[in-house]
Amino acid sequence: MKKMISIFLAIAASGCFAAEDYFNGSFEVCAPNAAGVAMPLNWISNRAVTRNGTARLTRESGCFRSGSFGLLTETEEKGSLSFRALKSIGINAGDTLEMEIYAKGSGKYRLQYIIYGVEDAKHHKFLSTYGIGKVKEATEETWQLCSAKTKFAPPPKHRGKYDKYTIIPVIFVYGDAEIVFDDFKLKITPAK
Repeated sequence: MKKMISIFLAIAASGCFAAEDYFNGSFEVCAPNAAGVAMPLNWISNRAVTRNGTARLTRESGCFRSGSFGLLTETEEKGSLSFRALKSIGINAGDTLEMEIYAKGSGKYRLQYIIYGVEDAKHHKFLSTYGIGKVKEATEETWQLCSAKTKFAPPPKHRGKYDKYTIIPVIFVYGDAEIVFDDFKLKITPAK
């Protein structure tokens, strides 16, 4: 019974952040990709944007903040890595969007989101990608929390064309970098 109450309290304490790790932001659930590399389930490298960058799960000491895995990203000079969730989440104009992630290592990164206009249940049209917050510099010594918040607004040229929108979170790594990430969270607060 105590275990059940503890589990309930842990879930309740997580607040409105994407319910029960909707995006697998803890990176604890994994599966091998086609090359056999351990990858976090429901996340993928966006090959259309990534240049000389890789991502994989690691269990190396110091490379995870909680749990058993961290997401290790590496990019070469003039490279980039766009690592995004496979799942989207609904959002409305005026809603407040908050994202947070812990990072450690060397190099620059930024949290972003891809916006889709919902045409119908099966068709979502890509509209744009926006950064949230400033570009951050990871440090090697300690885990740093990167958190950013914005009020969602549809891209100007698409306002009024869609009644519904969805977003997909993105971790974008710039230039020559080796950064480990853990504990990604996303929260949407409805507009009042």
